[in-house]
Amino acid sequence: MEKMSRKFALPDDAQLIRSLVAAIPDDWGWLDGCLEAPADKIADGSALDSTGLLFDRLNEKVVTSRTPQGLETKRQPDYFALFVEDKLPGFVSFHEAGYEDRIRLTLKKAKSLANGFLMKGYRGSLNFYRDCRHNRKYSNSASVSIYCGDKENDIGRDEAPFVQVSWDEEYHGSESHVESILAICSKFELKPL
Repeated sequence: MEKMSRKFALPDDAQLIRSLVAAIPDDWGWLDGCLEAPADKIADGSALDSTGLLFDRLNEKVVTSRTPQGLETKRQPDYFALFVEDKLPGFVSFHEAGYEDRIRLTLKKAKSLANGFLMKGYRGSLNFYRDCRHNRKYSNSASVSIYCGDKENDIGRDEAPFVQVSWDEEYHGSESHVESILAICSKFELKPL
């Protein structure tokens, strides 16, 4: 049994990226990742660099703050700017969003949130997981990673945008679990890496 993977170059095409997110089946397990506000929105003050949103399986949503070193729980987010002045969050993080939650923050809702921020120009990384086996978070039958940023992001990557589609036969994964995503890659004629 082996792990199979296909990786494709990903152009900065919002419709394509949103199509990939929408193609993730709603019955998959969860979403991890972080999307950053566009640099021009940070520069003109319409988005807050140090205040963002965290969608977590344990908390439906949390306003949080960060320093250049990462998320900061002791620093106070700028609630006033976010809620009264209608500023956009500087980042939107997802941590196990949708995992075992079929009511509050479902994967379908997390995908809609991600697509909404992608439509506003946010970019970064999104990692979708079908399930986990033997209670190990990364022992998955299938996963999809979408990296649509052009700078170092929350996981320290600084490379050309890509989408990686994987399935693992050891955990009962098959190409059929990712066929909807591969169909989008084929439809948009993405170049294999």
